Amino acid sequence: MALLRRRRFTRTSGGDYQVRLRDEERAILATLPDQFDALVSSGATPATVRLFPPAYSDQPEFDAEYRRLMGDELVRRRRAALATVRGTLGRDRLTEDELQAWVGMCNDLRLVLGTLLDVSEDRDVLDVDRSAEDLPQRVLYVLLSEIVDEGVHALAQGLAPRAGA
Repeated sequence: MALLRRRRFTRTSGGDYQVRLRDEERAILATLPDQFDALVSSGATPATVRLFPPAYSDQPEFDAEYRRLMGDELVRRRRAALATVRGTLGRDRLTEDELQAWVGMCNDLRLVLGTLLDVSEDRDVLDVDRSAEDLPQRVLYVLLSEIVDEGVHALAQGLAPRAGA
């Protein structure tokens, strides 16, 4: 039951975030930074189109210039997040910036997997035969989605309330 499930991330009174992951979740997450780094390094592929969408889809010359100017920076930011995730995977507490890096990496991987699996809102991602070859990737997609959702929820707890609310 979802109401009784413990949250993976909880904001503490000190402003950092307590991490509660099962051992198998940590083991899975530990394999992802290297895989994602290789994917990011491979450049533009059909799998990474969601990570590096065209800035000017109707003006190829402007898009090429944007990629020339910003491409390395976009990869550098993702690699910095990956380094943060690698360095904090074993910890039970994260700073806000560290949790943002986790959420960013998990969301990026989720986008790539969603593209590869052709995920749509029309069908449950796990609505496949249990012997499907891509079932492990589909389960990973769900895990990443949950981590992103719970991480964003925890980060939102640290936001100041709206004025007049």
